[in-house]
Amino acid sequence: MMVAYRPWAFVLTPCVALLAACPTTPVTLPATLAGHAVVTGSAATVAANAAATISAACAPGSVALGGGVSVGGDTAAVVRSSAPLAGGAGWTVTVANTRLICGAITVTPMAVCASRPAGYALSTGARSLSRLEVNSFEAPCPTAAHVASGAGVATAGI
Repeated sequence: MMVAYRPWAFVLTPCVALLAACPTTPVTLPATLAGHAVVTGSAATVAANAAATISAACAPGSVALGGGVSVGGDTAAVVRSSAPLAGGAGWTVTVANTRLICGAITVTPMAVCASRPAGYALSTGARSLSRLEVNSFEAPCPTAAHVASGAGVATAGI
């Protein structure tokens, strides 16, 4: 489940999407997590008042169970989205640099990968939020599947 909040009155109504990785066999650590690896993608420099989308790819035959981004503690970095690539092939993030002038930031994507668990699938859910709305919603896994990880993506209006 994700809790979403839209504090800005001046933007379009955003759509927030959720994704869940759902294998049919429970993923327990570390015994059944064959092929486990934390993969880092290439670092990117994001100029002031700009954004970048970067990815970390899993090895062939592996899928992303989670991921994220390292912003080096820089408070000017805002993560706009963090989600699996299509089919779970890795992890992608979009990061904005909120500095208006001067000062690029460096960001590095990461993916937590493992051999594809039995029945691995990505499940999605989406919801639009009205002005100042706080709400929770979910991307449910199919029957007989287990949540291995989840992510959120602001798809519009933010």
